[in-house]
Amino acid sequence: MPKKKEEEEFDLDAAFPQASLDRLLGEEVDLDDISYLCAECAEELGGVWPKDHCATFHVAECNVCGEEKSLANVGDWDWPDGKHRGMRD
Repeated sequence: MPKKKEEEEFDLDAAFPQASLDRLLGEEVDLDDISYLCAECAEELGGVWPKDHCATFHVAECNVCGEEKSLANVGDWDWPDGKHRGMRD
């Protein structure tokens, strides 16, 4: 009888960034855990794109929703708490 192929263990941490898990679980997303995010997630989390701001974007997996999209650094956005301004301080 042939041996059963050993099932690979599902790695939840690798499959979903922590911010995505927080969102799925209905928990507040901590911006300190995020380096890059898509426009949709930034706006959903309260981010506002600064007037006349120019930034470098790249395509990769969003640290919040986990989808492959065009991303900007969390510091490129203005946030309600005034933090996370990155190099624009």
